[in-house]
Amino acid sequence: MSVRIVLLASLPAYVGISYFTQRSDFLQLLFLFLFLSLAYIWTIGRKETELPSFGFLLAMALLFRLALLGMGPNLSDDYYRFVWDGRLLAHGWNPYLILPKTFITTAQAAPMSLTPELHAHLNSPGYYTVYPPVNQALFAVAAWISPHSLWGNMVILRLFILLAETGTLFLLIRLADRLAISRRHVWWYALNPLVILELTGNLHFEAVMIFFLLLALYLLLKNPQKTYYLAGAAVCLAIAISVKLIPLLFLPILLRWLGWRKGIALCFIVGIGIGLSFSPFLSPQLIERMGSSIDLYFHTFEFNASIYYLVRWLGFQWVGYNIIAVAGTVLSSFVLLGVIWIAWKTSASNSGHLVIACLFALTLYYSLATPGQPWYLTTLVALSVLTPYRYPLVWSLMAVLSYSAYRATVYQENLLLITLEYAFVFGTMIYELVRKKRALILPTHD
Repeated sequence: MSVRIVLLASLPAYVGISYFTQRSDFLQLLFLFLFLSLAYIWTIGRKETELPSFGFLLAMALLFRLALLGMGPNLSDDYYRFVWDGRLLAHGWNPYLILPKTFITTAQAAPMSLTPELHAHLNSPGYYTVYPPVNQALFAVAAWISPHSLWGNMVILRLFILLAETGTLFLLIRLADRLAISRRHVWWYALNPLVILELTGNLHFEAVMIFFLLLALYLLLKNPQKTYYLAGAAVCLAIAISVKLIPLLFLPILLRWLGWRKGIALCFIVGIGIGLSFSPFLSPQLIERMGSSIDLYFHTFEFNASIYYLVRWLGFQWVGYNIIAVAGTVLSSFVLLGVIWIAWKTSASNSGHLVIACLFALTLYYSLATPGQPWYLTTLVALSVLTPYRYPLVWSLMAVLSYSAYRATVYQENLLLITLEYAFVFGTMIYELVRKKRALILPTHD
């Protein structure tokens, strides 16, 4: 069957999921996503000579995203908080200091279009916002341009994501060339159904973070010996962290890869950049309130976890209650130690090993995390393009099983499906690691 036909047939499936499927319609979502996954596997599995032109594939990747421009996010309700925070900031209020469930009762809420209807859709009205400053700035721009229309806010935010995704596709091409990797790997990300649906479709700003993270990597790999490349990479990394905090995880690896002098210089510039991004919001309560929300993330939220669910089960056997308060801290400590070990084992003489080290560090983090939202995996998919590892692709296709939790009125995860998901993911991961063990995946610094 022609790849062109398969890809063109995928467009109605994207439209069907995006415009005509709610996350409670799990069987419909699963059927359509399965079709998209098979089309994706068929496409990326073709030989170079069997693929259509580069321009056609790129056009299809952008068309799939553009087709979602007018949809209302249907698999996530996070964007309501984006709109809430943006309207606060656009009117001069500090979103880090405002608790929605309290503010909605004040007289100031209505003139800012912070309505009871919007408040009712918030999934965390009792928590302070955790979205970093660059995210907040984008929310505010959308609210300033479209101060009263929820749909208008949504479209403007999606345009930001579409712009970032377009930049990411071109960066992946340049990075693949620099690392002497086949350009066909770029389609792993460009045509990935989870990436398209969760980033462009459901308005997750991992898209913007991925763009700046890849831009930082590109500048570092281009010539880290040049001061302006190093400084530019540090600024881009600071912006990425100020969109989503997750790239902080890579600082020990970059410190080791660059060496102490350049690594410390990069970390210093990153720290200054993050500090400047937070400076408009500084207040005595900022660290306390944002810290409390981050603490809730590690010690309260549970969704689609893997190793943590095994730890939780053992906790119930031993002490008879949910040990997330302790397990969250212990597992986070294992992540920190694991990242330090990965950094120590990373070779400073090989550019490809830098990306692989970042991939492994992020894999460790998500394997031990208490929440495992599907869109988190998009960063893994982006990094995998620049490596020989395909387990992130398997993970991205299996993550749809987590949406089974929403098929009933009462939220309830199906642990059998989650077990199936991670059996495939970890099975693929172990197979690839064993198969490549002779390739000195992460050689020591000796």
